[in-house]
Amino acid sequence: GPGPGLGDGGSRGRARRAVGRAALIFVVVAHRMIPFFTEGALPEVSAWHPRALLVVLAALVLSQAPFAAAEALAGGSLPAPVAALRAMIELPGGALLLWLSLRWGLRQSLRVRLLAVLHIGFAWLGVAFTLGGVSHALMALSDGTRSLGLAPLHAFTMGFMGSGLLAMATRVSRGHSGRSLQADNWTWLIFWALQVAVLARVVAALWPAAGTPFTLLAAQFWLAAMGAWALRHGPWYGQPRVDGGAG
Repeated sequence: GPGPGLGDGGSRGRARRAVGRAALIFVVVAHRMIPFFTEGALPEVSAWHPRALLVVLAALVLSQAPFAAAEALAGGSLPAPVAALRAMIELPGGALLLWLSLRWGLRQSLRVRLLAVLHIGFAWLGVAFTLGGVSHALMALSDGTRSLGLAPLHAFTMGFMGSGLLAMATRVSRGHSGRSLQADNWTWLIFWALQVAVLARVVAALWPAAGTPFTLLAAQFWLAAMGAWALRHGPWYGQPRVDGGAG
């Protein structure tokens, strides 16, 4: 993912590759599902998802792989020219992703909670690339002595992937259990608890002096959100549909 790396260890390198593969799947699903679901709930927003856009999104994600490999080989810090090149890819990429989030109907989606959860999750991808671009620009200008730490990575994994997973799992759980495709108050509360966790973890990375309390806060909200989601939706699995339908 974007941003300064997870380090140079073998297990961390494998974790990077796993995140990269999952990220590509998330981007492909977002390209198809976000416009589709949005047009279904908000007909005034057109389902704009040209094939060329998918190629660009995939290229942005895949572009991180060679930089991550170079970063690992260099012991966790890229040479200034390479960091500058990475920033030149990430900053325009972040701007494109944030624009795309608005183009796909982020503002309009706030009227439909279950849709808003998906859109806000996607917006984190633009934030992550932007933070990554700023971080690598700082690295290039300071010869590797300054960066945003792991803030871009947490925005990417916890923000984009975590929120996206919660959004899609909630939609699928409700739909296949015969329930209405709506985010009730509990779902909405769980989602915002997750957002607090993401923000706290990003702040912890940006503000190392307060890293410990913010990391602990992030862990508590993350566990609360995921635990509450599991307790709420877990009992639905293996049970007949509440609407009496098949499946």
